[in-house]
Amino acid sequence: MKRLIKNVRLVKDACSKAIQDGMIVYEGNVITYAGKRTDVVSNEYDQIIDGNGCIAIPGLVNCHSHAPMVILRNIANDMKLEDWLFGRILPLEANLQGDDYYWGTMLAACEMISSGTTCFLDMYLDMEQCAQAVLDSKMRANISKNTLTSDKKTDRGTIFDGKAYEQFVKKYRGAGNGRITTSMEIHSLYLYEPELIKQSVDLAVETNSIIHIHVLETQDEKKNIEAKYKMRALEAMDRMGMFNVPVVAAHMVHVDDVDIQFMKDKSIYPVHNPTSNLKLASGVSPVDRMLKEGICVCLGTDGAASNNNVNMIEEMHIASLIHKGVNRDSKLVSARETFQMATLNGANALNSKIGKLEEGSPADIVLLDETGIHNAPGFGDPVEQIVYSMQGSDVKTVIIDGETVMKNREIIGLDTEKIIAEVKSIRKRLES
Repeated sequence: MKRLIKNVRLVKDACSKAIQDGMIVYEGNVITYAGKRTDVVSNEYDQIIDGNGCIAIPGLVNCHSHAPMVILRNIANDMKLEDWLFGRILPLEANLQGDDYYWGTMLAACEMISSGTTCFLDMYLDMEQCAQAVLDSKMRANISKNTLTSDKKTDRGTIFDGKAYEQFVKKYRGAGNGRITTSMEIHSLYLYEPELIKQSVDLAVETNSIIHIHVLETQDEKKNIEAKYKMRALEAMDRMGMFNVPVVAAHMVHVDDVDIQFMKDKSIYPVHNPTSNLKLASGVSPVDRMLKEGICVCLGTDGAASNNNVNMIEEMHIASLIHKGVNRDSKLVSARETFQMATLNGANALNSKIGKLEEGSPADIVLLDETGIHNAPGFGDPVEQIVYSMQGSDVKTVIIDGETVMKNREIIGLDTEKIIAEVKSIRKRLES
């Protein structure tokens, strides 16, 4: 099918100048034209979407999330990370069962779609259920599977399960018409012994897998890793061979200039999670210095138990502002740099062609309604408008892989009332 979006302000990517009178043509799941309006013959198209009053942007890429954690939203607030994680979150997660992960991911998918995210990178428990939810919600995702598991049946502690990982990759890599890709979760350097981590790294290299890992989220983590490994965290990762594949490194809060120089020639993609890091008082990642050195910094929400949402438009807003305030420099982490972190940089981390609207790109398109009072008068750079004044609720239409999944703010094909009811039931069980 050949479809047309007309009458839009077009933001092709973070670097291009916005096109005030733009249009997008896509056939199947691929964009065939994105540019200034041309003469249109209506009968050439199977569908025409009038984007009057809207800004068209590439779908946002949430590069670090734990989707099912929406179940635990607002269950543990105003706590330091160690108490939050080990005293509250992990004990509750131990009681998740059955299809809980599926319903949690479905709710997160609805929230992401409704706020303009079309692709997310996820790690959590029972990722097979997460994968099924991605297929059912029509989202695009990179799903991280852990090779290190607790063998509860034999009480052998943590074991390496490479076979399960290989089976997961075989089943889901490329599923959903290519909407699902896979990666390897290595939760962190502090959670497992080096010998087990090395086994996972070797398998990641063997299966050509991205590694998705938490790195240097807190000052205590930094101290403990350096004491455990007798070297810096990034050096320990390098010693294990992690940088033989791309590494998506969530948080990266406690990095210094030595770490930043070390990263420059490595295949590492730091993911900035400003809301989560602020809420848990972990600190503020030196994103401004990493960007200055040409490092491809991405943006993510983290889980909804520590954010407390998965709204990337809000995340862009906070990401751009905090570095200006902390450093007392209003020029740092500009709107366009922030927008690139949330689109093209995330796409690059996942080795994907998404993140821009141009000929040959996948048709992952978001239309933002700019007619609300908080957007008036609506003049100026639309990227700056998106980052500094727009809201997730301004998202009007979302297209993923050429399929409209939300139209006029209504999610298509999903029973949102049932999804919410299922998650409420799970939450009541956890707290009973």
